[in-house]
Amino acid sequence: MNNISRKIIISLLAVILVFSFAACGNGGEGESYVTAARTPNPTPKDLRGEITISAYRSAKYDDSIMDYIGQIAFDYTGLEVVYDDSMSQEEYFATLDERIASGDIGDVYLVRDEDVARLAESNKIVDITEFADNFYDYTGGGYTKLNLSEKVFPAAYQSATYKDKVYMVPTEYYHKYIFMNYDMLHEAGIDEVPGDKWTWDDFTTYAKAVHEAGGEIIMDYTDYAIWGSFIEGYGGQIFATAEDGTVDYSKINITSEGAVKGIEELVKFVRENNVKKKFDGKDFSKIGLAIVDRFETAVWNNTDGKYADWNAVDFDWDYMHMPRFETHRNGAHTVGFVVKNSDESDEIKELAANVALYYLFNEAAEKYTGEGQVVPSNIDVSKMKFWRDWPVGGKNTSVFTNYESADFAACKSANLNIEAARAFNVGSVVEQALGGGSVRAGLQAVQAAVNAAIK
Repeated sequence: MNNISRKIIISLLAVILVFSFAACGNGGEGESYVTAARTPNPTPKDLRGEITISAYRSAKYDDSIMDYIGQIAFDYTGLEVVYDDSMSQEEYFATLDERIASGDIGDVYLVRDEDVARLAESNKIVDITEFADNFYDYTGGGYTKLNLSEKVFPAAYQSATYKDKVYMVPTEYYHKYIFMNYDMLHEAGIDEVPGDKWTWDDFTTYAKAVHEAGGEIIMDYTDYAIWGSFIEGYGGQIFATAEDGTVDYSKINITSEGAVKGIEELVKFVRENNVKKKFDGKDFSKIGLAIVDRFETAVWNNTDGKYADWNAVDFDWDYMHMPRFETHRNGAHTVGFVVKNSDESDEIKELAANVALYYLFNEAAEKYTGEGQVVPSNIDVSKMKFWRDWPVGGKNTSVFTNYESADFAACKSANLNIEAARAFNVGSVVEQALGGGSVRAGLQAVQAAVNAAIK
């Protein structure tokens, strides 16, 4: 039965129902009346049309996008969604800019938080603030507004905005944790497993032993998630403080003694342990310790050269929580859906926005999370913990969302315009300091450039 026929039958039933009520009243004598009918059960929007979603597979047999679309089709029967998810995560992002430029990208597609500002500035993606402000849940017996800012982790929501407008629906959430090779630690003479509240001093002791034993230490020290944690962990701060004690995003403040100390400690750690920014080999057994996030480990290659097969490694390993500084802070990155800005009609863009925002429904977020191939940014789904045993059962995957309340958006343009974000290059200060440059002078130069560019 097609949708038009179904609507006609529903209308006829409604007419019959009204006449049935009209026949009621006072036994057919005197003035007749129609009894008030109860409000019908809420129903989803009647979305009609065809759109395409571009995404990737986080594992060889990952069908989470297809399952997500299946959930959409269950509710929006008039909407046809085509999916494009043949690439691995690494391949997808390696070709993303080229596909966007050529137009060979879906109406809805996945981007990293670092892509949002430049795509918004170049008018490649749609401001979905209005749609996000008027998105409702119809599954609980009534219409309830779903607020994006309340459904996803605070750092994720912040990373989805640019100049106070929403451009992305964050779906995947990544903050820093430790990949730990127990076999390598054993070779280095360390048999004790640290507790969840281990400190940075503890970690430096482990790292020194591993380095001296020939193991590799991996950490992208140019990432805001890392150097931001060092600045705030050593008593500094990133942004200024307003008179009322709140954060003042109109200027940065990275030249305090705490901030300088934090970056100096980071430089010292990188230099003394010959830290590499990323792992570019294939033998994971060479890694002793790695400060990484879920995105980074997802693109580590293994046996088939395309998807990491964690069951194939032949050494004992686990995840550990990020070691604590004096003040625990952890930088978080996100991946999420954006809506392509094209010559398509406004109706198509509205359809695409609704498909992206559909992630706010817990059932849909569960489908998207799959068997745990990604870390959900949806707070309710994260609390379910069903996904935390992936990729290998028994591993400490709870580290993926352990510190949400202390996480900050590790995307500079979440709080700055794009010119200021480009100038906010503390990573270059770290690299210059590794070559003998001054940390203090470098931070002063960055602060002056950023504050001059803030609008």
